Amino acid sequence: MENLDRTRKVFFLIVGVPVVLVIAYLVFAFIKIATSLPKLNEQIEGLVATQTAVWEDMLVLTINSQPTTNIINTPINSSSLTIETLSPIKEIQSTPTILIDRPTPLPTNTFPPLPTNTFPPLPTNTFPPPPTNTFPPPPTNTFPPPPTNTPLPIPHYPVGDFNYDCIVNMADFDIFEPHYLPCGNNYTSGCSTYDLNGDQAVNIADFSILAQQIGAGATCTYS
Repeated sequence: MENLDRTRKVFFLIVGVPVVLVIAYLVFAFIKIATSLPKLNEQIEGLVATQTAVWEDMLVLTINSQPTTNIINTPINSSSLTIETLSPIKEIQSTPTILIDRPTPLPTNTFPPLPTNTFPPLPTNTFPPPPTNTFPPPPTNTFPPPPTNTPLPIPHYPVGDFNYDCIVNMADFDIFEPHYLPCGNNYTSGCSTYDLNGDQAVNIADFSILAQQIGAGATCTYS
């Protein structure tokens, strides 16, 4: 649980804090834009009004010497054209005529056509084909087969071989001797190893059997 809480805290610090900062920045930007819109509208209206007045002052041309009815059929003298300001416009509504010259059309494209591609074609591939594989085939497996599994012989230990070295000798007598009197007086389950004739007692009979095995040098038989 502690690791889970620590993981949640780390995740909040890595992901949550940047998200909160971005949201706060967006809210601040929205408030800033909303408060600056009225000022921006006033500035735009002022610029439009100023530009309109300038263009009206430049485009209004009055002809003082010609009446309005004959302006089309009467030649215009360049000395009779004056530029007047609109102050106010109602005083010149009876005689003004706005003359706007049409812009001169742009000249047509006189550039010569681009030259065609005169580069020679790329040469074809003249490389010879790659040589074929001439490596000899790999040699076949010549290792001999593995030997067959031959089971190991199972030893059968002789009677009285207490240390399991496949021979009954004095080393076995040294193992038998400490248990001769204790097992003779009080036979327990641990004494069965030294009860060589199986009569539920460790006595002189078992000692005689062990002495015969030592004298004969009894060894293991295998099957």
